Amino acid sequence: MKISKHIHSCLLIKENNKVILIDPGSYSIEDKGITLDNISVLDYLLISHEHLDHLYIPFVQELTLKFPDLIIISNEAVSKKLYAENIKVNVEGTEFIELVDTPHEHVFG
Repeated sequence: MKISKHIHSCLLIKENNKVILIDPGSYSIEDKGITLDNISVLDYLLISHEHLDHLYIPFVQELTLKFPDLIIISNEAVSKKLYAENIKVNVEGTEFIELVDTPHEHVFG
């Protein structure tokens, strides 16, 4: 398994000939921690929750254009946001990825 971190919450994982991108949020994109040029293959996009620092919709739209067979996996809240943009989200997981529902940690302000 190879895991690379791309600013804040964004991880790119390569495992068993699969490539998974996790939480490409606004910080990662705005600071160019990850770009479309950094990714040549992408099988799965996992989004943990709908906060902007984990879900940046313009980048998700770019990913779906570059990788038309991309499987996006997330929860109902993210699914609703992306459905409004005509982007399909799998909320059940797959044979390769299992979803486990857990609460968001307390955000200190």
